[in-house]
Amino acid sequence: MTPSDEAYVVDDGAPAIATAMWMGTAALMILGIQPILLASLVAEHRITDAMLGQLATTEVLAIALGSGVGAAFFRTANMRPKAAVLAAALAAVNLGCCFGDGQLPLFLLRGAAGVLEGVLLGCTIVLLTRTRAPDRINGVFLAAQTIPQALAALALPIYLTPRWGSDAGFVILAVLAAIGTFLAPLLPSSGAPPAGIETAAGDAPKAAAPWVWTPEIVFVMLALVLQTSGIGAAMEYLAVLAAHHGFSTQAAGLATSGNLITQVVGAFLVVGVAYRIPSAIALLFGVAAQFAMSVAFPAMPNAASYIAVSCLFGGFLLALGPFQVAWLVRIEPTRRIALMITPFTLIGWSFGPFVASFFVTPGHSDAAFWTAAGLFACAGLSYVAALLSRTRALPTPAEVRP
Repeated sequence: MTPSDEAYVVDDGAPAIATAMWMGTAALMILGIQPILLASLVAEHRITDAMLGQLATTEVLAIALGSGVGAAFFRTANMRPKAAVLAAALAAVNLGCCFGDGQLPLFLLRGAAGVLEGVLLGCTIVLLTRTRAPDRINGVFLAAQTIPQALAALALPIYLTPRWGSDAGFVILAVLAAIGTFLAPLLPSSGAPPAGIETAAGDAPKAAAPWVWTPEIVFVMLALVLQTSGIGAAMEYLAVLAAHHGFSTQAAGLATSGNLITQVVGAFLVVGVAYRIPSAIALLFGVAAQFAMSVAFPAMPNAASYIAVSCLFGGFLLALGPFQVAWLVRIEPTRRIALMITPFTLIGWSFGPFVASFFVTPGHSDAAFWTAAGLFACAGLSYVAALLSRTRALPTPAEVRP
């Protein structure tokens, strides 16, 4: 970190950072259990196969839009009461899904939950982005928030859903959000950036660096969206693929929970090396591996190979996030573009299942993985374009004369 970058750092303390991570965990918990939760809704005939992708898109897109608003919402005063109210509202909406009867109520409730999850996630984005090593702390968060997802993904199909149906998943989501309500007092009172960088209202002062969308930034962000679109298309149909290929619900549960566990392992491994490996090399290798695995999924001959490839796929899912953060912070050190990584990532995650839903037919989900492969290929081309258009880092406010 250069001396000029120090201007963006705030030491919020371990309790505040840990609480911010919990809020983010409650907000993103749905991403880990969504394939199993939606597959159980399909099995209960509450939604159809095609609606699975559309319902996933509805919520994840709502999270993306909410997180874009949430970052600005939490960059002002009263962070604690804002987080507490949002967490309580999210818990109530998740419980409401247990009583939502019919497809329209489910779409409305999950859309509302997505907005609340996204805005609450803004608290996490703001606090983690202004730490001393945002790429590495982001890797820690991505790994930590995946642990409860892995536990729930294992317990739901094997123990909980057979007894209580899809409502068990909604109760888990509600409990995590409710706990966040009680943890909110540990957050800092304000999410405003350091004095002299931005005003409390978020308006840049005269010394702020100009906002420039360089070609490199555009191509990296496009690649990020395309790559997470491919991830979303594959992940949302992971459990359904098992059913369509005749694998057991236990195999689907092991594949999903194993996928989440390897996400944790991959993220923690990268935390210690993210600053050593060139971001472009890591991302190009990762997207090539994701392309290969997406092509392999429809050809799985048995449950064991399906579980193995699912776990390997998870190893790359979160591990690439710190490299995306590091690349963007290097070329835009004011970190304003870093605040947009999560909304853009979630937009991509919602776009993938939506596109795949037009090709998936009842009893056949292979098309979702071919869609994912195409999206990964486009992401790789975009990373190459970013390299070809590489520029020097944008100036920081300390380097700009008023």
